[in-house]
Amino acid sequence: MRPFRWSRGERHFAGWYWAATNGQHVGFESWLERDRLLLMDFDPKVVGIASQPFWLHWHDGERERRHAPALLRAPWRRLGVGRRCPCG
Repeated sequence: MRPFRWSRGERHFAGWYWAATNGQHVGFESWLERDRLLLMDFDPKVVGIASQPFWLHWHDGERERRHAPALLRAPWRRLGVGRRCPCG
């Protein structure tokens, strides 16, 4: 997971949302992410929510790239055989 860091005076709106789905705080870095968290938390099909749960790494032909997806929602209980969702 990528850590959440912010300080006063930054132009984006970051914070923590208490997700009843997970029973824990989930970080967000914008109003849009916060609103998406709210919608996911009230969706009965969603059983887990994770914020920036992993890094994607790839090479684009010129250089190495990486990206942390903003949110992961899990509308299922298990991922594959014996793998638990990182969301809860």
